[in-house]
Amino acid sequence: MPKVTLVGLHYSPWTQRAQWALDHHRIGYTFEHYIPVVGELLLRARARKPTGRLSVPILLTPHGAVSDSIRIARHADSIGSGSKLYVDAVERWLPIAESALDAARALVLRAVEASPLAQEESVSLPMPRALKGPTARFGTMMLRRKYGARYPEQEAEERIAEALDALRAGLVGGYLAGDFSLADIVMSGVVQAIKPVDDRYIPLQPGTREAWTRPRLAERYADLVAWRDQLFEQHRRQPS
Repeated sequence: MPKVTLVGLHYSPWTQRAQWALDHHRIGYTFEHYIPVVGELLLRARARKPTGRLSVPILLTPHGAVSDSIRIARHADSIGSGSKLYVDAVERWLPIAESALDAARALVLRAVEASPLAQEESVSLPMPRALKGPTARFGTMMLRRKYGARYPEQEAEERIAEALDALRAGLVGGYLAGDFSLADIVMSGVVQAIKPVDDRYIPLQPGTREAWTRPRLAERYADLVAWRDQLFEQHRRQPS
């Protein structure tokens, strides 16, 4: 079988969409953890994208690179086995999720900047411990500049809450489109931004887990946290 590599951030909701789709369709691949900023030049060369904005996840195949989590999911639909994930409902839920996750990214970056432990965990490069904090803060600064992640905390939490209110209202029989689909995967990523799922599915170190946790929202939307957990139990294969 031709070699396929998924490059991403294992804790990222966008990368998780791509991984979940590949695993759902039983498509074999190698996962590579991307190191923001430091790894960009090499990834540009591998993806054959010398200019323009570069974001992960990216699926590297013998036939070229597939970028963007939704394109990767649709690619998996086209070549894999099992039920199709991309349905019409995705078009409704994707903008809702993207707005919430854009706000969540601002909160996570701010939390990492305030946590020496999360900073240390976020730098996987071999270097003296004293340099990991400055390196992590430089990385978050670059990500903030790249994505414009500058929402005030209250506004960011309100955006997330609006998406979760819509999710709560949209669920019928446990799903957003009648049966399991990419719409459920996309919106489960918003829940990940208030309380990460169990380490069996997405392993996180303590400081990183805390940076992704919003205690007030997790309590307010405990029913959706339980929905997300059940979704993983029923439909998420252990990552390849």
